[in-house]
Amino acid sequence: MSTSGTSEKKKGPRLDEIKAKRERVLQRFNKFKDGSQDLKKKLEDARDFQRFKRDVNELDEWIDEQMKLASDESYKDPVNIQ
Repeated sequence: MSTSGTSEKKKGPRLDEIKAKRERVLQRFNKFKDGSQDLKKKLEDARDFQRFKRDVNELDEWIDEQMKLASDESYKDPVNIQ
């Protein structure tokens, strides 16, 4: 019985060290996970902004084309009358 009592005493301090280390590792992991989620959100926002800019540029080009067509007065030229 005295042998098992000493082995339990030896496990106790080591067990506390392991638990403390586990807590530190879990805290670091959670901090890392939170940071990676923040980075993911920033990357998604940047992607969405780039898509928005692309769409705006395409729309701007389309408007320019439409303005050229709308301001074309070649229909007034008698040569174009059929």
